Amino acid sequence: MLTVTALRKTFTLHLLGGRELPALVDVSLTVGPGELVAVLGPSGSGKSTLLKCLARTYLPTGGSAMYGAVDLVTAPDHVIVALRATEIAVVSQFLHAVPRTPADLVVAEPLLRNGVDRGAARAAARHVMDRLQLPPALHDGYPATFSGGERQRVNLARALVNRPRLVLLDEPTSALDPATRTAAVGLIRERVATGAAAVGVFHDLRTVEELATRALLVDRGRVVAEGTATEIVSLSTKKAVAR
Repeated sequence: MLTVTALRKTFTLHLLGGRELPALVDVSLTVGPGELVAVLGPSGSGKSTLLKCLARTYLPTGGSAMYGAVDLVTAPDHVIVALRATEIAVVSQFLHAVPRTPADLVVAEPLLRNGVDRGAARAAARHVMDRLQLPPALHDGYPATFSGGERQRVNLARALVNRPRLVLLDEPTSALDPATRTAAVGLIRERVATGAAAVGVFHDLRTVEELATRALLVDRGRVVAEGTATEIVSLSTKKAVAR
């Protein structure tokens, strides 16, 4: 479903005299329906930049990222916007939502954009929030007042409520307690099992072993190893100890 080839991203630091900072040097990966590919690596290795390039929050410098017949690197902005509205979901590290909008409407946003009746959309949103153990008393609350873990559950619910075909996950369980982490892992696993493709950035190695079909190890903007989740978790742990 997604084939990434030699993806590159270089930032130009204009306030530092135009200095160039390579964030992605050479990243290639494939992910098919029913697969979750985990991306591991130390802080600053390019993991989040990779996801932002795939979501086109960042414009890649080069390479390709073929989602079906669409190259996410070169496609016009309106094509990317349409895909983000219907097929590609992103879970970022921080929730961005319209202020003073109830949580169930924040979660229902993808459904409402696609013409689902407002009542049905809110009901579907509340069902997913229940799955993620967000208390019913918060369903019509404002996410700006929520804890970090509660906001993260809203973020994840909004991404998964529309049953997307491609899911980009940036630390989706980092702020969750053990019980809600288990619920989140179960929901992600369910969506992948029903045919979604997913790419996820994780520091929680236990989550990688529970969820990932395959894994990559990224360092200094390059893929330095690829294998099973167990193999890459082990290698990542050894490299972290060596550092």
